[in-house]
Amino acid sequence: MLQKVNRLLTILMLSLIGVFLGYSIYTCADCRARPSLYSAPWYTQLLVYGACVLVLLAILLAAKLVIRHLYAKRQRAIAAAMRKRNASRDYYDDWYPVIRDDVIACITKEKTYPWGTDALVKTYKCLVFWRSDRVYMCVDCFEELPTNEYRCCPTYTRSIGKTLESFTEMSEQQFVNEAYSIWCNGAR
Repeated sequence: MLQKVNRLLTILMLSLIGVFLGYSIYTCADCRARPSLYSAPWYTQLLVYGACVLVLLAILLAAKLVIRHLYAKRQRAIAAAMRKRNASRDYYDDWYPVIRDDVIACITKEKTYPWGTDALVKTYKCLVFWRSDRVYMCVDCFEELPTNEYRCCPTYTRSIGKTLESFTEMSEQQFVNEAYSIWCNGAR
């Protein structure tokens, strides 16, 4: 609503300036065409109308400033409310729940890089679960809650098969490579 009023005031101000400029051009042209009609200096009328236009422009500008102040105050209040709401949100709100009965396995695996140095060993904690008729794996970003469920971060979760057999038939190397791939995708 405030933006509409602000736009209306801008239109009024520009229209007022346009009318004054049009009237000034007409008066100048008329004075040159028929100088005998103007007994006083020809610009006297323009000065009176110009003073009236300046007063009206000052009033409209003051109204615009008040509306801009009210709009900014309203926007600050909305931003503060959003910050307060976001601060009160739980970190896990966008994580989805997994019921403990749907969990197939909670496994810890290590990936050793081809270099073979101890500094390049990464341990992955993997939660394998059944959801929406597929087998999923969540790597490192899941929490066990006291309410008999887990919370899994969607960016660190991916489907690893359609059936339970696809999971049980995976070799250890395939499992570790899949966990590493999911972790890398989530870390991006």
